[in-house]
Amino acid sequence: MTPDSTEAIVLRTTPFAEADVVVHLVTSSHGRIGAFARAARRSRRRFRGGLHPFALLRVTLAPRRSGDLWSLRDSETLDARPGIGADLHRMAAGSRLLDLLLHSLQDGEGGGIAFERIRRFLDWLDRETRGPAVLEAGLHRMELLLLGHLGLLPDLHASARSGQDAGGLPEPCWLPGVGIIDAAERLPGESASPLGGDGLAYLHAIAEGSFRRAEDHDARRRTRDALDRQWRDLLGRDLQSRPFYREIFGA
Repeated sequence: MTPDSTEAIVLRTTPFAEADVVVHLVTSSHGRIGAFARAARRSRRRFRGGLHPFALLRVTLAPRRSGDLWSLRDSETLDARPGIGADLHRMAAGSRLLDLLLHSLQDGEGGGIAFERIRRFLDWLDRETRGPAVLEAGLHRMELLLLGHLGLLPDLHASARSGQDAGGLPEPCWLPGVGIIDAAERLPGESASPLGGDGLAYLHAIAEGSFRRAEDHDARRRTRDALDRQWRDLLGRDLQSRPFYREIFGA
């Protein structure tokens, strides 16, 4: 098959043998894939700019004759996004997103429109200067978009149990795998993340792309906890990036 050229973002690299690398990518044309980069740790000519997380690359790929890994023939860094690695808050937000993409996307998922959203978010993260509150709000919005891409974003405007307008719930909560409910609607044994009215309003704002409530620390914390529990319910474990993210943005 003819090699294919596409844009890509590195999610993770794993050294293999003496000079080879297994690279996990999300690509514009093929979504999430694994690729084998022969002699990548020795050849700067074929892998110009390296294979670094967060960077936007132009890669040449060819399917292998056997196995599920593509062959990464060469790559060129189009945008290294140095601003992400230069700031701990940006790095923590970016690392969490890459971790989510690595573990929530199946092979072939995440291309096309989803890739464009990922690329635009990393471009924004690289250049955003309004501080940690806005950075985390932007990350939360991206997490909602990812849940939507996976078909798992709950209706944020109505109770999943009663159908009542969520804005009228006395104690709105987020129940993983179910959605927004009132605390009184929990079944025996269920544990939901409390949002409160301010947390729900924060979720509504970021879902609309607005950061007008980003400085509400308690609302961000409640959303952080709710999203953590949602991802744990989906993936069956905590993200590897969670301790770093929590340390930088607050427990």
